[in-house]
Amino acid sequence: MMRFIYIALCLLVISACSSPERSKVVALNYLDKAALLSHAKVLSSAQYQGRKSGTQANYQSAIYIKQQLINADIKPLPIFENYLQPFTYFRHFSTHTGQNVIGYKPGSKYPNKYIVISAHFDHIGKKSHKIYYGADDNASGVAASLAIASALNKYDHQYSIIFLFTDAEEVNLNGAKAFLNADNELTDNIVLNINLDMLAGNDKSSSLRFLSYRIKTTMSQDALNDLYQVQKSYLFPIKKGFHQRYYGALTPRLMWQLASDHGAFYRKRIPFVYYGVGLHQNYHKTTDTFDNLNKKNLWHASNAIFDQLRYLDKHIKNSH
Repeated sequence: MMRFIYIALCLLVISACSSPERSKVVALNYLDKAALLSHAKVLSSAQYQGRKSGTQANYQSAIYIKQQLINADIKPLPIFENYLQPFTYFRHFSTHTGQNVIGYKPGSKYPNKYIVISAHFDHIGKKSHKIYYGADDNASGVAASLAIASALNKYDHQYSIIFLFTDAEEVNLNGAKAFLNADNELTDNIVLNINLDMLAGNDKSSSLRFLSYRIKTTMSQDALNDLYQVQKSYLFPIKKGFHQRYYGALTPRLMWQLASDHGAFYRKRIPFVYYGVGLHQNYHKTTDTFDNLNKKNLWHASNAIFDQLRYLDKHIKNSH
């Protein structure tokens, strides 16, 4: 029996020593917390009236995002010299307009290959004089992207990073589609999309979820195993898959691979990783406010995603 216990202890020690060093990560502090929360608060304020695509308030929120990219020293993508990508789409027998906001930071090793970080800034606006503020959907994702953009200046990255803030996501993903259809050469050189949509949740949200597509084609199995292991160790852990919950008769049945802007990349067979908390009780309701946002979750989720970005940038194979 003692010999068996000795062998078991030896195996335990060997297993612990062979675990990836990154699995020890528990708390991260990459980002500017005050700026992160400020972005979420401003974008979900009454000033922007729920940011419905096609409205003046939506356009003003786009200008706010553009200015934050300038402040973070993120340059415009060369094909969109003024950060803005106007586009039109057809809906309800009429033509509508929108504008994406796009920033860019060149990579040190593969400047002509791109990781696209996407987050939609539009929401559903006003209905019957009630404002749908969209704090989690998706001021949270935009705030995280802006905080990541600002922090990125401190770190080297191999691939060029495109920060894509889409309009008209709530209208059939039209902003993401417009971006991907704008320049075929650019689209062909996207190695990964990281989509951020609803990162904070409410007081009952206990984990960040993720969904991936074709990620196995871009990384070795050992690198993937390391990635999955470290996801469990964050203070706001990242878990695989999304679950459909029932929040009333009007709750949509979601096909999660098409549920947000990553769906447009999915249609183009571009690998993606989508991070979010999934649906919760404030989804598409007037109660999706900054006060009801789980700010602790947003902080930990944003830092974890930045950590994931740095790992993915390091381990993606340049095979495209």
